Amino acid sequence: MLTKERPIIPVFFAAAGTVLCLTLNSNDDCLSSIQVNGVVSTDFTDNSSGQVNMSSADPDAIFLMQGTFSAIQNDGTFNYRTFDGRVLGAIQSRGDFQPFSVAGNNGGERISRIHPDLICLAQNTGGGSTEFYQYYLASEDHSNTQHNLLMNIFDMPGTWVLGTGSNTINEVPICGDSFTVTEGVTHGEWTGESNVDWFNCANWENYAVPDSTTDVIINTDTPDKNCDIDIDTYSATAARYGNVAYCNNLTIQGPSTGDDKKLIIEANNMNLLKVNGNLTISGYGLLDMDDGNPGSLDGTLQIKGNWDNQVGEAQFEEGNGSIEFNGDIQQQISANGAAEIFYNLEVDNSAGVLLNDDIEVGGITGALTLTDGVITTGSQKVYVTNISAASAITGYSESSYVNGNLRRKILSNGTYPFPVGDGTTTGNYKRMNVIASGLDLSGSPDYLEVKVESFTESGNDIDANLVATQSGSLLTNALESGLWTVTPSNSTISAGTWGAQLYVQNISNLSASDDNKFTVLKRTTGSTDYADWDSFDDDGTSIPSENTAGRIYDSGDGYAEKTGFTSFSELIIAKSPVVLPINLLDFSAQVNNDVVNLDWITLSEENNNYFTIERSGTDGDFKEIARIQGADNSNDKLYYNHIDKKPLQGCSYYRLKQTDYDETSTYSKPVTIYFNHMTNENKVYYSNENRQLHLYLNNNGNNNVQIYSSDGKMIYSSPLSDNDTSTISVSDLNLSKGVYIVKVFSNTETTSTKFVVY
Repeated sequence: MLTKERPIIPVFFAAAGTVLCLTLNSNDDCLSSIQVNGVVSTDFTDNSSGQVNMSSADPDAIFLMQGTFSAIQNDGTFNYRTFDGRVLGAIQSRGDFQPFSVAGNNGGERISRIHPDLICLAQNTGGGSTEFYQYYLASEDHSNTQHNLLMNIFDMPGTWVLGTGSNTINEVPICGDSFTVTEGVTHGEWTGESNVDWFNCANWENYAVPDSTTDVIINTDTPDKNCDIDIDTYSATAARYGNVAYCNNLTIQGPSTGDDKKLIIEANNMNLLKVNGNLTISGYGLLDMDDGNPGSLDGTLQIKGNWDNQVGEAQFEEGNGSIEFNGDIQQQISANGAAEIFYNLEVDNSAGVLLNDDIEVGGITGALTLTDGVITTGSQKVYVTNISAASAITGYSESSYVNGNLRRKILSNGTYPFPVGDGTTTGNYKRMNVIASGLDLSGSPDYLEVKVESFTESGNDIDANLVATQSGSLLTNALESGLWTVTPSNSTISAGTWGAQLYVQNISNLSASDDNKFTVLKRTTGSTDYADWDSFDDDGTSIPSENTAGRIYDSGDGYAEKTGFTSFSELIIAKSPVVLPINLLDFSAQVNNDVVNLDWITLSEENNNYFTIERSGTDGDFKEIARIQGADNSNDKLYYNHIDKKPLQGCSYYRLKQTDYDETSTYSKPVTIYFNHMTNENKVYYSNENRQLHLYLNNNGNNNVQIYSSDGKMIYSSPLSDNDTSTISVSDLNLSKGVYIVKVFSNTETTSTKFVVY
């Protein structure tokens, strides 16, 4: 494009592959001619002599540009065109270069965007006063591949000669020559002809550093070429590209045998590669982000497409680097059946990420950052190996979590968030926290894996089968929209306990009206019977005080909390129609000679008026035997006791009733004792705690046991060994709640007693 002192800037459009020759006349600041493919063009004629004025007094210039121009417009004074594109080069006659962005004599702007790749095609005259242009040697190759012809342009000393200030037009013959391209170039193919610098255009087959539209292929089998590619902001030319490397699809590949073909993004956490498409590692390709220094951060790779490691985990050296998934459609991670290991991994894609293989994140100090979008694991898992409870997983929310299996390495103490869900919408987010309290699992390392799902009540999985109580209050509704499963690295707990915080967000049938009425239940993983749900409040678990975190809905941000568990399995939130008034740690009964000692412990009390001790025989008819004053309100551990000086003969049951000032009452689970001073007779009693019949035999031989329902129907019969004691698991008999009769027969006597299944 020729800029002149005219309202309209003349424009000549040249097709790709056109050879332009500019013939200079140094004596009168004119271009003798502009030749297009060896033919003098009249499109640029400026004076009567057929020459183009290049006056040094005016900012006259010829710009070689790539882009588009608008139609002619008028600003009220001048006609003008606007330009959208980039400037590839320029020739000016004035002493100081005036960029295209500076206004000319007649207004308008010359927008200069000199492309950084021109370093590969730069024309430097050498600075002599009589050496002001160069031209291509006629003896050099004019017919070759596009890559080799471009290489000749790059090879200034070997293929170009300096012109002088004379009027001899030495370059005219070359302008008439034709150039034949025998083969095109592969854009984005690495050659490594100069060094290992990504930002050096001489290392690419088309002599252009890739941009976001370029598919990059790293695969050179030539022994003398550089196979290690370094993305480093300390590169001499990186600043020309904003210190950021770009490409569309990136393929790092190699032959079936041989040295790795490496792409290196390391040594500086400012080193950044943005992959606009897919990343593929195959053959002997290697993505290296490890500078060998564990104390410093390495580079960053941002990817909008899929991660496809077709070789395996060994071909990605994560170092202390960062991988960011920030696409617009769902992205996938594959690692040829292996677990891909990342140091820092960020998901910032509202469409989410799908795992085709396991991933590990975090190393020792790295992190999983969930900014936006859901990771869907399917049968795979996310394993966070950083043991920091607070910093190993960050940024999670209802719009960014793990849909599926999340595993975390843990220490003996700490609260570990598990941001999990059972789908990909905001309504599927169902977070859980695990509280480790001196916890030590057998073996090493210690980890826990959590998933959550929802289900529909059916069969025996129905509220009608619930028998669990919390502090004596029957829990009547298990909330099936959240079923959490916790799987440990080893089911054996060597020391300590653990607790759960199950978040109420997105749990149906729960609101602020249920404050202090809900808690955590646990049962064996895989059970399909609500009768198996248990509060474990008789086994040392505890819940927070009323109206505190762990007991309240808190506008949907609350959670149900229970601590003191000593095994791992399924968890659910369940609620009672009444407030769970006290936190009862223990209630026990123990025969002591002629009396029964009754002891109980509370961790907290609120509005607690009094306790009532009730006792029943085998008929299940509980009657009050004592009343003990409560502590009103307390957050301290309190100890209570009572002595039953006149216990019932044989099997009997005790339970604790707690009454608030508003006369609201709740009950503990019944405990069982057997009181009998008579000797030499069979003794039988049933324990509701472990759902077993305990038989103490007199060893007269030929013992047999039979169990009858209350209507006289025999439902069990079996011979017994001659051992002194024997037990029968009532759970195995699938007995429903009610009164039963057990009879033990021997050679000399028959013992009959009732027992109650609660």
